[in-house]
Amino acid sequence: MTATYQRDAENIHTVADELNLERERLLQLGPGALVLPAVANDKYLVFAAYSKEIAERLSSNGLPALLYKDGREKRDLIRKSADVILPVLAVLGDAAVAISCGVIAAWIFDKFLRQGENEQPTIQVEILHVDPVTSAVTRYRIEGSAGEVRQLLNRGLATDTPESSSDRAKTVVDSENGASCYTPSDPKAREAYESARANQRQGTLLLGEQSANAAENRFRNALRDMRTAYLLDGRPPQLSKEMHALGRRVQVWFSCPLEFHDGEYRNACPVYLSHYVGGFSIGGTGTVICSICGLPMLECDHVPGDRYENVVARKTSGGLCNICAAERCDHEVGTAYGGVIAFGIMTDIELDHIAYVSRPEDPLCTFYAVPLSKTQVERQLPPAEFAQFVYGNTQLYCTHCQQCEG
Repeated sequence: MTATYQRDAENIHTVADELNLERERLLQLGPGALVLPAVANDKYLVFAAYSKEIAERLSSNGLPALLYKDGREKRDLIRKSADVILPVLAVLGDAAVAISCGVIAAWIFDKFLRQGENEQPTIQVEILHVDPVTSAVTRYRIEGSAGEVRQLLNRGLATDTPESSSDRAKTVVDSENGASCYTPSDPKAREAYESARANQRQGTLLLGEQSANAAENRFRNALRDMRTAYLLDGRPPQLSKEMHALGRRVQVWFSCPLEFHDGEYRNACPVYLSHYVGGFSIGGTGTVICSICGLPMLECDHVPGDRYENVVARKTSGGLCNICAAERCDHEVGTAYGGVIAFGIMTDIELDHIAYVSRPEDPLCTFYAVPLSKTQVERQLPPAEFAQFVYGNTQLYCTHCQQCEG
């Protein structure tokens, strides 16, 4: 993907009103950073994940950082997505912007890039630069893969728009016969892909035995398995080509009729649906309790991921051990342990919406059929077929795989 960079000039009063924050709190911004809530309503200040970690990292690098507060209850944002939205930072002066960029870039490297994972999350960063003299606000927004965002932050934000960078996926294909050299990296994707290949083999055997219906079921199951592997393994282009190649054979052998259900045509073809990016994620708010002290993590002094000594073992309200987060373990309640890593325990969860996101935490929470409106259908019909077309009565067919190679 290609990182996007946006820079806007705004007024601090407009920003405060937009974010539902108190103007006076922003106007009194000191020589440091203020971590702003992702959502602010009449009752709650809802902070994005990693808010406390970012504040602690900034403070330990010489830029005092605090979570915004104005009397409303602090809550944690629950967002089951593979994308990472970092907390919005309000900083005063050019030096604070430079420090913030460097610290966040280093944090991104430590959190997501140090281990060298191939699959990088999409990260969204937003910094509000408040001019110490005029109180004018420059809003910087960056969104892209972890590596791209880190690169742009390291370049600095106080210059003209940086050049975008893009990581290009490589397709590995056997140059002699065009066969895919795809090997899934995700274990569940590997299982789905092996199932697809097994279904193809069985389908081929059934075709040889003149069992067309049974063969068709096997091949269509293979396509569904391929899409599952495709989604779980980060949408590798070589698997897309393999899936489209099998789809073309299925379309020639059996044809691909569209179903008509509840007054509309629907396309449930796994190959066609593989082009749809995104899926669904639950969202809401909750309170994250510190495993070390039992207080809300936004209020206590402990930092997730840091180690602490003399931590007394206890069971949380959910029955988990606060030392290892397991339901059953060898830690004895009441006994103190050392080298314990702090973590958050989600409580008081209030789920309030289902969101469409570009990268859901579960890649399989996505579309399994898409409707085609009457207008869409009629627009694509050749003139010769339009006169005979009767919506809902005329059988339509999907020919996507004949037009697309993946």
